[in-house]
Amino acid sequence: MNCQTKPDPGPIGPDTSDRSPSCIERYARTLADARRVADEMAAATDDPITVSIGLTELILNGIEHGNLEIGSTLKAQLLEEERWDLEIAERLTRSPWGERQVKILMMIGDDGYEWIISDEGAGFDWRNRDKDIPTATLNGRGLLLAEQMSFDSLSYNEAGNVAMARKFKRSQAEPDA
Repeated sequence: MNCQTKPDPGPIGPDTSDRSPSCIERYARTLADARRVADEMAAATDDPITVSIGLTELILNGIEHGNLEIGSTLKAQLLEEERWDLEIAERLTRSPWGERQVKILMMIGDDGYEWIISDEGAGFDWRNRDKDIPTATLNGRGLLLAEQMSFDSLSYNEAGNVAMARKFKRSQAEPDA
């Protein structure tokens, strides 16, 4: 699948009505943007609830850990101290974090859907991510949830700041009876 993109139009993203419906391009800067974009893109699939959960996790990770540079240890501490929302709001007002966006491309093909989620952070070590999951909390399980429940495949670029997810259409994923 291929997606022709236009230059970055700003904080929320372009109107893609002039493009083929097989490609959707959006941007997310805030946690609310992440949920809105995930829901919009998931609505274009044949499994919107499951896809929305996975896309939300991937986009939130790009914002929180990539663009805002909040590591998992700091996130756990902030959540425990009930300062998570304050830290997010603060970082969104400061440079360079506040100007960064997560770019989300969705390609719709005959056999399924593909997403490319790119953040502006340094990336993460996706090869060892399971070792970093805290056992006492639910924090840190989003990527695992997305991979096991929402998508047929999930991979990352070498740096770990681009996620590529794929989901087959139900008619393609189900074996013939």
